[in-house]
Amino acid sequence: TGCASQYSITESEIEQYLNKDMHFEVKQGNKLIGVSLKLNDMQVVLGAKPNTMAVTAATVITVNNPLLPIHAKLKTTFEAVPWYDSNT
Repeated sequence: TGCASQYSITESEIEQYLNKDMHFEVKQGNKLIGVSLKLNDMQVVLGAKPNTMAVTAATVITVNNPLLPIHAKLKTTFEAVPWYDSNT
């Protein structure tokens, strides 16, 4: 006898996982002088290019200093070819 199964995953399921489990935040320094970096708001696109997955993330950077605090937003997109190893 044999067993065949197929599993599919949606863009929404990947996006929910990344937003829930893959956020990143770093703070260095103190309230007067320091840097804060926060990576969040993941968006996933499957199939826009054949066999490719794209992840877009929003990054917020704040540099605190006594003269002029600096705030910046950066939007970055990473593309990769997903793979699956049935042994692991």
